[in-house]
Amino acid sequence: MPGIWTPRQSRIVQRSEAEVVVEVTRSLHASAEAFLASAVLIVERMRDADQKERDNLGQHLRAAAHFVLGTAYELTLKLMLRQSGRTVPNRHQLTTLYDAIPDKKIRALLDEAYQQRMASVSEHEVGIILTMVTTGDPQLETDPPKPDMTTIRGWFRFMDEDVCSHLQRYAWENPRNKRPTQHMADLTPFCDILKVTLARVGVPPEPTTPTTIHISLEDRVNITDFTDSLSWSKSPGSD
Repeated sequence: MPGIWTPRQSRIVQRSEAEVVVEVTRSLHASAEAFLASAVLIVERMRDADQKERDNLGQHLRAAAHFVLGTAYELTLKLMLRQSGRTVPNRHQLTTLYDAIPDKKIRALLDEAYQQRMASVSEHEVGIILTMVTTGDPQLETDPPKPDMTTIRGWFRFMDEDVCSHLQRYAWENPRNKRPTQHMADLTPFCDILKVTLARVGVPPEPTTPTTIHISLEDRVNITDFTDSLSWSKSPGSD
């Protein structure tokens, strides 16, 4: 559309090669925390809903929560791979990433957090809700196998093969594919486990060496509160 003008700001942070490696690791940790925080908010939203709202929205909120939390676990496993000195594969399956971690001490941080939290888990928290939209006989043809929750790898297998969060299987796709939706009734324990794990894994400190930030600024954009050393330039074509 003519006359539409969109402000744009380009921010380039210059670091050394070693600092870029640290930046990638810190970014993985921060991204995992952000996805975890989002999952916690969705779980809390479900818990605070009244019964009618919970029935109407529960399936879709659970689908969103599983996808967001699954992504948080994926990023955490990739963080643990980096902390083990391994190249992070371009894969999404949680079991594959978990099995690829060579450092047993690092993997034990996740295993121990899982065992400690699941020791006090309630029956509701590990319950599974199945939803099937069908015509005719409303009964499922066969009951799905009960997942093995004795180890976190068993829960990863459930997420990979039954929930299929890595394929972005949202709730609307299941009726189309005539497939039952399988979700945990309450993801609170798995949020708690990841929170403890991220705290235990830790993250490298932010580089303390001075950095230079180059900002390409389009006209009519105001930028304040920068404390780094700045290099200013205008975008081509700006007055």
